[in-house]
Amino acid sequence: MPELFDILLTDINDKLLHNEISTALGSAYLSETPHLRSPHATVNTVNGIMFGKYKCVLFPLVVRLPRKSRSYVMHFVYNSGSPFTYLSQEVCEVLKHITCNH
Repeated sequence: MPELFDILLTDINDKLLHNEISTALGSAYLSETPHLRSPHATVNTVNGIMFGKYKCVLFPLVVRLPRKSRSYVMHFVYNSGSPFTYLSQEVCEVLKHITCNH
């Protein structure tokens, strides 16, 4: 039932994710990155930003799917009121084997 909760982020788009937001977060959106094989000192801390007219909370995380050889930096929007997590079409294309419903 994700269609019942779908929202439009009017102040965030792919151009902003790849440019202004990536710069503010210090990580290029969807860039390949080495796997994290051991815990780091900041494992319990995630640095993020508040962005846009509605002050959306965004943060970068390294994502690797099981049995995949690559890891990617992905920017996430934190919304504690949403019962679902959504992936953009662009993310689905990068991860390739995930089927996303749009």
